[in-house]
Amino acid sequence: MGSPSNKPDRESDEGPQHQVTVKSFYMGKHEVTQREWQELMGNNPSNFRGDNLPVERVSWFEVIEYCNRRSVREGLTPA
Repeated sequence: MGSPSNKPDRESDEGPQHQVTVKSFYMGKHEVTQREWQELMGNNPSNFRGDNLPVERVSWFEVIEYCNRRSVREGLTPA
């Protein structure tokens, strides 16, 4: 993580470059659709509407709630 110290236009918050390890996790192949969000969360905050469009205008905390609800539904341990 981070960028090399000799990178042109490097910002001061891009270093130092270092190794990072991330625990295993599941990731969907496609964006969460508005239909999927609506079915699990009971609302659709999106500005550009369409059942098969990606959900948008959601906060970090709303996404965590969605992921936890989906984990429970799929028999996984929520975060």
